[in-house]
Amino acid sequence: MSQHKPIIPQKPASRFLHRLVSFGIIATARHSSREAVFCHSMRTLRQCLFDCDLALLRAMAVRWGVKLPTNRHDDAVDVLTARLADPAAQAETRASLPDAERQALGAILSAGGAMPAGAFARRFGEIRPMGPGRLERERPWESPVSVAESLWYRGLVFKAFDQGPGEMQEVIFVPLELHGGLMTDSVSSNHSTLAPMLAPSATRQAGAQLADDLCSFLAYIYSTSVNTAPGELLPARHLKTFGRQLRDRDLTRLDLLTHLAARLSLVKPDAIPLRPDPQEATAWLQMHTLQQQRTLFEGWRESETWNDLWRVPSLRCEDTGSWRNDPLAARRVALDRLARLEPGAWYRLEDFVAAIREATPDFERPGGDYTTWYIRDATTNYYLTGFESWDLVEGALLRLIVGGPLRWLGVVDLDASATVFCMTPTGRWLLEQGDAPPVEEDTSFVVHADGRVEIGAARRYDRFQLSRVADWTESGAVYIYRITPSSLERARTQRIGPDRIISFLQEASPVPAPEALVGALRRWGTRGTEAWAQQAAVLRLARPELLDQLIESPRTRNYIRETISSTVALVAPRDWPELLAAMVEMGLLPEINTEPGE
Repeated sequence: MSQHKPIIPQKPASRFLHRLVSFGIIATARHSSREAVFCHSMRTLRQCLFDCDLALLRAMAVRWGVKLPTNRHDDAVDVLTARLADPAAQAETRASLPDAERQALGAILSAGGAMPAGAFARRFGEIRPMGPGRLERERPWESPVSVAESLWYRGLVFKAFDQGPGEMQEVIFVPLELHGGLMTDSVSSNHSTLAPMLAPSATRQAGAQLADDLCSFLAYIYSTSVNTAPGELLPARHLKTFGRQLRDRDLTRLDLLTHLAARLSLVKPDAIPLRPDPQEATAWLQMHTLQQQRTLFEGWRESETWNDLWRVPSLRCEDTGSWRNDPLAARRVALDRLARLEPGAWYRLEDFVAAIREATPDFERPGGDYTTWYIRDATTNYYLTGFESWDLVEGALLRLIVGGPLRWLGVVDLDASATVFCMTPTGRWLLEQGDAPPVEEDTSFVVHADGRVEIGAARRYDRFQLSRVADWTESGAVYIYRITPSSLERARTQRIGPDRIISFLQEASPVPAPEALVGALRRWGTRGTEAWAQQAAVLRLARPELLDQLIESPRTRNYIRETISSTVALVAPRDWPELLAAMVEMGLLPEINTEPGE
């Protein structure tokens, strides 16, 4: 198979004038020196026949049982136009067509009367190019090599160039005058249904978590200097620090999050370091959860600069400048197919992909050309070319869209193995297939005397404000923050004093803030920080000289945070494993006591 051969895809062939003429695509006016290329929608049956050479017209006449009165080209066109346009003759021909030819015509007519030549050839075979001499010698209409070639010599299909996505593409089409008489029962509606399955025992529900993380992102870049451009990946140290706040740490998801923040103007354009846009970010944070989700969904759906194909982990796309895919095409076909599914039902992801392959396989490559994209398999490093690579490219793209953006945006839920999915009520609403669903979210706001504040995820605007005066501790359906001297100092740099913080806590909470915390905040405002606390491991040595040895040794002295006495020191918990290993190498084997209070 071609996906296992290191073959470099071919560059698109140049389209020279003589090649267009040989395929009957250029309409060369026989009574004028002017030449023009007609799209199929502009060409009548007579024009199609007029552009065929006399040898081909004679072949068509044989297939239609017509005797041409003269050897003049124009007379042959007149006779065949009358015959092919006759409803009775069309009905007779339709009844005599073999099943394979009826299905091919049905496929073209169901596609609006035209199909990309590459896609048509893949399904129904090739039409061999032949000049008049070879045509008369070999008489291919008597034993056509394919269904396509049989239809060609019947005069039922023709070739033209039509405007495709971004460029002209060759199409096979049926002239409009033949549509009614050739319509067959084989016309497909492309609305095949999928079979639902039993609901899985465990599911992965994203809900509005992307909105939660976007709120965290805006809060983070407000209080932290992040030197990168809007929409770009975060630097490594911020990935590590901010990553702890994310409810889903998938890096592609974070990439989408930062992209949407820039696309929706929630961050200031061209601002380095990153900063939230006061007007746009505030407006989004104050929206209802469903409106926040709709804004994110539409931002992804309409984005031409976010390319899902380039995020498929099993692929390596090479930007050679000679090819490009349409980022919107796969989303359109996936969302269209998704909108037809039964609400609340679970479906196999592989069945979903297979249904799209059967109905609209060329959604990414409307011209049916599977040889010009430069994409490698990330594991084998081989180029993936030919339609036989469809599942590894287009199939992988569809799986990513469902399992990635559509899940992150709350449109679908997945099972634990990510092999089956279900459209959510929110997804139905986003796809305009149902009413807005009821939203049950935690909107609590609880202030504790020790400075902890618990806030429901749905209160994103209040959480952004809280992050300005408190330190993040935990993410989830309920977020936890803590008011500390360092967070109060950060607030002071923003001209937010204790009185404003107290007012905010009183307004946001349904009950008054604890008096003890209110008093502590006011005392800090006048006296500043008066107490310090830290977590540490206690290291006790049998003799003072052993502690001196650890303090003097270059291998261990950086791990001693503070000495309490001649034999007792404090060690940061994160440094304890390295200190223990160094002590063992120095010949000291400490007794480790993990029980508190002993």
